[in-house]
Amino acid sequence: MGIAKTKLLVVEDHSFQRKALICMLKRLDISDVQEACDGEKAMDLVQQRSFDLIICDLRMPNMDGLAMLRNFAEMKFKGCIIISSALAPDLLASVEKMGKALGLSILGSIGKPPKLDSLAQYINQARTPITASPQVANPLDIQLADIHAGLKRGEFIPYFQAQTCFKSQAVLSAEVLVRWQHPKYGLLSPFHFLPLIESHRLMDVLTEQMIFSSARQLAKWQSAGTDIKLSINLSASSFGSDKLTRGLLLACERFGVKPERITLEVTESALAENIAEAMEQLNRFRMHGFALAIDDFGTGYSSLTQLHNYPFTELKIDRSFIAKMEQDPSAMAIVESSLSLAKKLNLKTVAEGIETPKQWSLLKKLDCDLCQGYLIHKPTDAAHFNFWLKQQHAV
Repeated sequence: MGIAKTKLLVVEDHSFQRKALICMLKRLDISDVQEACDGEKAMDLVQQRSFDLIICDLRMPNMDGLAMLRNFAEMKFKGCIIISSALAPDLLASVEKMGKALGLSILGSIGKPPKLDSLAQYINQARTPITASPQVANPLDIQLADIHAGLKRGEFIPYFQAQTCFKSQAVLSAEVLVRWQHPKYGLLSPFHFLPLIESHRLMDVLTEQMIFSSARQLAKWQSAGTDIKLSINLSASSFGSDKLTRGLLLACERFGVKPERITLEVTESALAENIAEAMEQLNRFRMHGFALAIDDFGTGYSSLTQLHNYPFTELKIDRSFIAKMEQDPSAMAIVESSLSLAKKLNLKTVAEGIETPKQWSLLKKLDCDLCQGYLIHKPTDAAHFNFWLKQQHAV
């Protein structure tokens, strides 16, 4: 669908601003434009016909823009939305996040009066979801029986992503990431299988396999003289008993790996599910010498409480803040304050999801300890990781 065929609705209570915006749209060759002076009239129009794009104000009589967004979500509106407002940028950013949390396709915000180039850019973006073919969330035909068979045959394998020191640029550790070497579909990321595994309570089995595979590989690196540590992700479902601790200790004993060489990563959401069980397990891990990392820091609802309650040794800053820190002052402030807090609490810091040299430079200046991301190293299997390590040592 070309931009001229876009079906568009302008929701604006100020008559002059509404007409001015419609004139700008006509300059972009968009002629199929409907208009509404408040949220209630907009709702009536959306119920009568379909729209590809809605440009909406926030401060309006009868029904404001916030209530209108909520109603659009309840109606399961599938088009795109642009916020048009002169309100403060931080408030507009929060409204955008609210809309996305409701499941709406929020393209962004334009000021008043809007700039023609910004308007054209957003409208062009709106064409992508409009023209895209409907796709199911996971197009692969994967059944529970396939999962069981894959676990039995050892098809789930560890991939490794390096964590390097900002100061020395030496490879100090690697995060273990699970992949499925599927006999039909090839190498699959967790997106294709992890929800099914979690919903059928198979995370304990998968985690145990990853622990033993990782410990075996760590032992090989140790034998070859490679000084490296590993980080392994844990699921909240594993906190119900001490089986996980026994499995970790057994793997370390079998392959001659010291617990101090392994960091266990736990997300904030996992800690919130059963506080008492989580505290018992994390304390037990530390008692046996394992390091503990709080993963995706800053995305939960009680991040500071988690740091206060649990015996963490490492803090991982979530990739969502790293991705936005160059353009978003709020994200930058969160990264800065997180690193400062970690230093005061004597926690090692890891920034994950680094993809640009600018992000790397900013984090180095902020005195972050370790960096992880595609800029440094993409996840690979053990053989390719070994080859990459040799290249790093040769430099």
